[in-house]
Amino acid sequence: MFERKASNRPSALAKRTLAAIMLIAGLLTSAEIWRNFDLFAIIQRQEVNVFGYLAASLVLATFCMRSMSGLRSMALASNLAFIAYGYLADLMPVLLLHIVLLPVNGYRLLQLLQIDLRPK
Repeated sequence: MFERKASNRPSALAKRTLAAIMLIAGLLTSAEIWRNFDLFAIIQRQEVNVFGYLAASLVLATFCMRSMSGLRSMALASNLAFIAYGYLADLMPVLLLHIVLLPVNGYRLLQLLQIDLRPK
C-alpha cells in the first residue's frame, strides 16, 4: 500500500560521499601526510577529542538518514573518524571495532549500489 518504487540510480549524495571517503582514506594511508605530524603533541593537548566528537556526531547522523545508501555512507564516514580517534587516543577496542566495520559497511554500500544499478 505504501511501497516506494526503487530508484535505478544511486543517489548523487551516495556517490559523492563514497568518493570523498575513498579520497580521505587514501590521504590518511599516504606516508606523506604523517611526515611532519607530531602525534604526541596532539595527544598531550587533548585535541584528539575533536575526532571523538566528530565520530559521535556522524553516528548520530546515521540515525537521521532516510535511505540505506545515506545510512551506509554516513556509517563509513563515522568508521573513518573512529579509526582516527582510536589511533590518536590509543584506544585499541575502538580502533579494532571500526577497522572491522569499515569493510563491512563498504561492502554493503557497494551491494546496495549494484542492486540500484541493475537494469530492470
